[in-house]
Formats: sequence, C-alpha cells, structure tokens
Amino acid sequence: MDCDCSLQLSRALEKICKEGGYVLYRFEEGRGTGLKNKIEAIRVQQRDGVDTRTAFEALGFQPDPRTYSVAIKALEAIGIGQEVLLNTNNPNKIAALDKAGFVVKRVNLGIERDRRVQAYFDQKKACLGHMDD
Repeated sequence: MDCDCSLQLSRALEKICKEGGYVLYRFEEGRGTGLKNKIEAIRVQQRDGVDTRTAFEALGFQPDPRTYSVAIKALEAIGIGQEVLLNTNNPNKIAALDKAGFVVKRVNLGIERDRRVQAYFDQKKACLGHMDD
C-alpha cells in the first residue's frame, strides 16, 4: 500500500506475456537496504511527515544506494544485446545501464494508482526525479 512496486511488476509481467521479454527481479526492499530498514523508513515518514528521501537519509542511508551491477551482469550473461526496452520510471536504472554501454529505451507502463500510492509516487518524482508512466 505504500509503494507502486507490485503494480509495476504486475504490469510488466502482463506486457511480457503478450510481447515477450525478461523480468530481472531482485529482492531489494528498502532500495537495497533491507525490509527492516524499509519499515523503519515508513515509520519515520509517518512519524515526522517527511518524504521517502528524507526518511532514508534520517536513517543514515543514501536516498537510493543501489548500483544495479548485478542486473547488468545478468543482462550480459543472458546475452540480451545492447538495446534494452526498460520498464521503469527510475532515472538511476536508466543511467546505470547507459553507463554500462546499453542503449536504453524507456517503456511507459501506464500504471493506475490509488490516492495513497499516487501520493508516494509524487514524492518520488519530487525528491528522486522519477518519471511519469
């Protein structure tokens, strides 16, 4: 209820079933800091009325410490090629693949969000630079 991750995964799987492709899924709860820290960040957000970035920083983490190196290695291992259609709204993922030499085309998933999830997504847009989908 506090994020759009499951909505993104469900929509990506629907598209892949129809059009083909791959899902690279890593258990990176809390932007790679773990489920415990994600729960703690949600508590900070609720207690202090702050955005997701500020909550992670209050816990001593970077806003998004993931590097995507494992995902890049997986793409290389399966021989995906240099052109990637990427279902994401996270500019860090695009930048990481671009830096690794992939040609990335971002695909819009067109996710519909309820009020609560939309508010969280709006925070990610404002403080992390996420893009509309």
